[in-house]
Amino acid sequence: MNAMPVYMDAELAPSRSLSPRGFFIVMAIMATCCGFMGLYFLSLGFLPIVGFLGLDVLALWYCFKLCFRDQKQRTFIRVTSRSIDLRHVDGRGRETTASLPSSFARVEIDCNGPHPGQAIRIAASGKAYLIGKFLTLDERQDFVKSLRSALHDAKSERYAAE
Repeated sequence: MNAMPVYMDAELAPSRSLSPRGFFIVMAIMATCCGFMGLYFLSLGFLPIVGFLGLDVLALWYCFKLCFRDQKQRTFIRVTSRSIDLRHVDGRGRETTASLPSSFARVEIDCNGPHPGQAIRIAASGKAYLIGKFLTLDERQDFVKSLRSALHDAKSERYAAE
């Protein structure tokens, strides 16, 4: 049996802004600063301020945890002469898949929506999928070039075989 050539097999993932060690350092500095300020205000008799400083540390920790969860998302793109297979795994581990015929697929940087240029649109047969929202503009443009090149090669192979 003849294996179908793969023209692109890519994984898109957001870049990590802070390492676990960096997160620990930031949280330690924040907790230490809020602890010292809390002791100072406690010595002045302002007890409620200590609770609000604790809430500040808790809110910062929660925001970082949400950010780290979003950084776990992945998008997998596979281009063959027959199809473009998309698989997206979000930060919670939920997976969605789609398959589009490569012979009719169009790839462009999305110009519609509230933030034009914020995602890559892959469309075919009346369906469109947005990917790469977390990529920078330069990364999106480079990826679109690579994906278009892979699609062109896939279409060329498909029509050469017929």
